[in-house]
Amino acid sequence: MDFLSLPTVMLVALALVLVYNIWRIMNKTSEKQLQAPELPGAFPLIGHLHLLGTKTPLARTFASFSDKYGPIFRIRLGSYPAIVISNKDGIKECFTINDKALASRPKSSQGVYIGYNYAGFGFAPYGSFFIKHKKLATLELLSSRRVELLRYVYESEIDTLIKDLLLYSAGNSPVKVVVISEWLERLSFNIITKMIAGKRYFSFLQDVDDVEAHRVVKLIREALHLSGGGFVPSDVIPIIQWFGIEGKVLKSMKRIAKDLDTLLGSWVEDHRMKGNKVNSSSEKQDFIDVMLSVVEDDPDSGHTRDTIIKAQIMGRRVCPGASLATQVSLITLARFLQAFDFDSPMDEPLDMREGLGLTLPKLTPLKIILSPQVSCELYP
Repeated sequence: MDFLSLPTVMLVALALVLVYNIWRIMNKTSEKQLQAPELPGAFPLIGHLHLLGTKTPLARTFASFSDKYGPIFRIRLGSYPAIVISNKDGIKECFTINDKALASRPKSSQGVYIGYNYAGFGFAPYGSFFIKHKKLATLELLSSRRVELLRYVYESEIDTLIKDLLLYSAGNSPVKVVVISEWLERLSFNIITKMIAGKRYFSFLQDVDDVEAHRVVKLIREALHLSGGGFVPSDVIPIIQWFGIEGKVLKSMKRIAKDLDTLLGSWVEDHRMKGNKVNSSSEKQDFIDVMLSVVEDDPDSGHTRDTIIKAQIMGRRVCPGASLATQVSLITLARFLQAFDFDSPMDEPLDMREGLGLTLPKLTPLKIILSPQVSCELYP
């Protein structure tokens, strides 16, 4: 068999290279046709962050970009790509056709410190751990049966609030000022901590400036704020971590995570010490009791049972809590209408002027006079 001449070999090699380059160009063209347009003006390292750090609300900024570049476009948050969708059909596909592709979450400092290194499914990336513990929370903690079993918690707390308010208004002092919003806040906090850990921190008639109660409230409030709204520059610009630079938010996050671990650890340890002595009945079990009975160590992720329980308590999903708070507020206001008569001071007309805000709050607080119309003996 005769060997091919050198010119022939070179010609064949050149033809193969040419075909490969044409294929690459065509493939890139087809990929670009499938990709959403990228917002221009990105800088190295920071991407488009400089376009988002203005005083204009983020929703309006994205709306202006959408009007100019279309309902779907790409941006870069530091070194991470992101897609902005302002089209109803596109958003619908995110929750139906492409739900698995968008189910995961980018890594963040919140997941490391507040979420116990992604031990809570609210911070965890999509995978077997996420699926397992989301199912556990749905069936064991947030099911209709579990919420119904814990109904006695908020019913007893509402009755206690109404009774204490009746006793408070029955004194000899001519004028007693009560800020109802503060009482409702303490009510919600008592209900949540009692459902989770079986603990009640506030008493309405006793000293409301209890140091321990306010310390716990402040700690949980700061943790919730940082878990949902704290921006850490090193999350989007990883090179910052190489220089050991920690911003104010990250330092606060580490401090709060340490204090929070001490608090949640004491709750879990108290339940472990009590065992089945107190909450032997499933109808009286709080969330920690339930989790101690169903959660196990996870060798695949390396998380211990205690770590998973503490991370589930400090999850980032606020929808169930917000829904419960709304229901409790409505029930409490209904009990107010049953237990008290309402009058305006000096028969003054109500000031219905509206202030600024998403929910159009009243410009001035509503001042009313509560007159008991039932006996406090009706409330156990």
